[in-house]
Amino acid sequence: MYAIENYKGTTPFNEQYDEIYEFLLGDSDRGLNEHFHWGRFEWMMDSGYLAEDKLTTIAMFRNSGGGIVGLVTYDTGWHDRTYLIHSENDKELLKEMVAYVLRTDEQPMIKVNSLDAPLCEVLREMGFEKKHTNDHVLQIALDRDLHYNIPEGYKVGGWGLAGQ
Repeated sequence: MYAIENYKGTTPFNEQYDEIYEFLLGDSDRGLNEHFHWGRFEWMMDSGYLAEDKLTTIAMFRNSGGGIVGLVTYDTGWHDRTYLIHSENDKELLKEMVAYVLRTDEQPMIKVNSLDAPLCEVLREMGFEKKHTNDHVLQIALDRDLHYNIPEGYKVGGWGLAGQ
């Protein structure tokens, strides 16, 4: 059994922010949450487009020692939901996280990395179907030609692309 704690209030940078940031930072090298990591969380909280009224839907799942081992969150706008980020592959944790989404969201939609086998298995067992396939948004292959023709009248300088 895990303790569930929701984000407190509608202020983006509250006392829970740093702890969530540290959890995401520690989880970032697992390769399962490249779409939502510590940098995305930081950007989200400082974005003018943040749906602040939904901040209290963010849920932290804590182990018996009080540490965060799971996070249910959205990304900036409510339309871009739901991410289940976990540092443990405990099936019971994943089931509790999915059950939380089912209890709190009238139209549940979960975004998951297809390489996250434990979460994919739990979602299938709980009746979810794979609906969409999207490519990585934070990856680019650097072994391909990245040549780009700059339109006439522009130049690349110390501050990026600028008109002349």
